[in-house]
Amino acid sequence: MAEQNYMRRMRVDNLLEKAFECPVITVTAGPGFGKTCAVYNYLKSTQIRTVWLQLSEADNQPADFWESFARAFLPFGIDVEEKFKRLELPVTRVDLIRFIELLVDEIKPRYRYAFVFDDLHLITNTSVQWFIRSLVDLVRTKSADAMELGTSLVLISRMDCGLDSVNLAAEGCLAEIGEAELQFTKSETLDLFRYMGVNVSRGLMASMDELYAETEGWAFLTNIAARLLQKQKDGIKYIKNALRHNVSLVIENEFFLQNSPGMNKFLAKLSLISYLSADLISALEDGEKLMGEVIKVSSFLGLMRSFALVFLAFGML
Repeated sequence: MAEQNYMRRMRVDNLLEKAFECPVITVTAGPGFGKTCAVYNYLKSTQIRTVWLQLSEADNQPADFWESFARAFLPFGIDVEEKFKRLELPVTRVDLIRFIELLVDEIKPRYRYAFVFDDLHLITNTSVQWFIRSLVDLVRTKSADAMELGTSLVLISRMDCGLDSVNLAAEGCLAEIGEAELQFTKSETLDLFRYMGVNVSRGLMASMDELYAETEGWAFLTNIAARLLQKQKDGIKYIKNALRHNVSLVIENEFFLQNSPGMNKFLAKLSLISYLSADLISALEDGEKLMGEVIKVSSFLGLMRSFALVFLAFGML
C-alpha cells in the first residue's frame, strides 16, 4: 500500500488527523487520487491499531469476505484471527451481538483502533453491505464497551458509500474527504518534484501554470509528470503529450474495456457537456436506461471532460 516515492503532505495529514476525531470516515474519489496511500501512510505514522481489509469482487461471496475479515486481525495474533474465523458472517441481530461480544473481548480499550474497508465500491452483496452498515451503527452509537472515543471506521471508495451522510454529519459522527481535498495544490506539486529529485529550474517554474492545468492536481498524473521530468528536464510539450497518453491508458483499462459499446458512446457525449445534471443525462438518448451505470462511473466524468480528445482516439466521437 505504501509507495516508495510517496511524499507525506502536511495538509492531507492534518485533514486526516481531524477526521479521525469522528467515528466514521469516508474517503471517496476516483482512481489515482491517492486515497489508499494517504490513509495508510497517515495511520502508519500514528499509534492507532489498524484492522485493514483490502476488498475485491471475490468478497461478494460471504464466506470469502469473512475469511478476509478474520485474516485482517492476524497482526493481533493468530489466536485472535482463529476466533473470528470460527464465527460466520453475521446476518442477524443475534449473530451481530455474538460478534460484538467477541470484539469487546479482543479489543483493548486503552488503544485507539481503526477498521478500514478499502475499495468498498466493489461490494454489491447485500449481506456484506448489511454487516458493514451495522459496524457504522456500532461505532456511531458506541454501544459496545470497546467502542470508546478514538475508534474509527474508515470507508475508502470510488463512489458514494451509501450512508445516511446528512444525519451522520449532523450528529458529528462523520468526516468526509473527497477529490477536492486529495488533489495536489500547485505548491504541493512543486514539493513533489523536489522530493523526487527534479531540478525545479526557472523554465519549469515559468511552465508550472501550463503543467498544472494538465494534471489538475490528480495524484496519478502529478506523479507521472514528476517521473517524466526526472528524465526529460525540458520539453513541456513532450511531457503534456505523454501525460495525455497515460490518461488514455487509464480510461481504456478502467473504463472502455469494461463497458458496452452503447455505454461508451453515451459517455463520450457526456464528456462534451460542461455542466451535468440528472435531468440532462436522462434527456439524452438512452440516458434514462443508462443512469444506474453512469452513477457507478461518476468519478470518471470530470476526468473525461478534461480529456475529451481521448475519445477521438478511440473513435467514439
